[in-house]
Amino acid sequence: MSLNIVVLAKQVPDTRNVGKDAMKEDGTINRAALPAIFNPEDLNALEQALRIKDANPGSTVTMLTMGLPRASEVIREAIYRGADTGIVLTDRVLGGADTLATSYSLAQAVKKIGHYDIILGGRQAIDGDTAQVGPQIAEKLGLPQVTYAEDILEVADGHIIVKRRLEHGVETVKAPLPCVVTVNGSAAECRPRNAQRVMKYKRAVSPSEKAQLPAEAQAIVDAREYLQLKEWGAAFVEADPNQIGMAGSPTKVKAIENVVFTAKVLHEQIAARNFGLHLAKLFAKLFKHLVQLLEALISFFVKPVSVCQLACPIVGKIAKLIFKLHRLGYSRIARGKRGESRPRNLAAFPHVVQNFLLRAVRSRHQKLRQLDFHIVGLLQQLEIRLLIVRLQLVYVVLFGRLQNARRNGQSHRGKSENDGHNQ
Repeated sequence: MSLNIVVLAKQVPDTRNVGKDAMKEDGTINRAALPAIFNPEDLNALEQALRIKDANPGSTVTMLTMGLPRASEVIREAIYRGADTGIVLTDRVLGGADTLATSYSLAQAVKKIGHYDIILGGRQAIDGDTAQVGPQIAEKLGLPQVTYAEDILEVADGHIIVKRRLEHGVETVKAPLPCVVTVNGSAAECRPRNAQRVMKYKRAVSPSEKAQLPAEAQAIVDAREYLQLKEWGAAFVEADPNQIGMAGSPTKVKAIENVVFTAKVLHEQIAARNFGLHLAKLFAKLFKHLVQLLEALISFFVKPVSVCQLACPIVGKIAKLIFKLHRLGYSRIARGKRGESRPRNLAAFPHVVQNFLLRAVRSRHQKLRQLDFHIVGLLQQLEIRLLIVRLQLVYVVLFGRLQNARRNGQSHRGKSENDGHNQ
């Protein structure tokens, strides 16, 4: 059987790019200053509508959105994916509406559409997260409603069977037609654009957009009816002026507060963690190259005693530096308590290193603690490595002295033999 399906969609501001100018002085969203996207859960509702259309040949999907004239982009996006047509409900008097006024305006538009079997919409919009508009529309139209829908299993014999996703499980319900269904974000994702439909409907515009086109483009739109999107106002849907926009919205925003402290602290923690890891890597590379240099010197120089005299002070200084970093810095910080005063012997450290170490003490962030232990482990490994090098140096010194002693003994023995032959 053929069905008339209405899908409620909303063009919402991208909450990932909210700036200082996101809100107006009257407490409403400054939609003109924010990038707009298709509300994600409305896309899930569109996919369910398109599946019903595929299963019931002859069905139509009509998009309905309320917003600024630029909201026609949502209609085009839906048409690219399989919707048949769309309506933009736009009017200055509709601005500043809360959920009560919005649901009234949309209900009036649905009544103007006329015959409908199923009204689908997303559970909620990301710019408000109220999940109230769908149920309010059902109440104003006097229709049964099914909320939190995850999948529409069947539409037949004047009823619809829906699987709902609840907090502690799922349930399957049956409702008569017509009805209102709100779809969860856990439902199937919407299908991608169809290339043929994009090429066919890319010039589809609303009357407001058409007025801004050149004469040649307007002639093309006039010649092709399928490119003409509908645009309705409050008067056309016979809306009561006292129930729409700011006048019909009992919700009032008294104050707006921008909270950025948490993000700032998190940014500082991430920066400190990255700096500490970078610092540890630099220490590791420096000590590793220095040890390799000393080993190369020990291997290739002929006189090990002079090499040891040159290398031992350097190795001793490096080992002393590592010992101070480990014992006076990291080991005390690892045992420190939250709110403890600054550890001793850190005054000689660079200022940035001090801040990082103190932040590691006072933060309970798991990654910072892991980084602290990671640096301690690196330093301990370097201490062991340098200890081995010092042992090698001691061995070379002893071996060199032994070789010198053997040479002196052989030369003395050869001199005695020569004296005996001469005698």
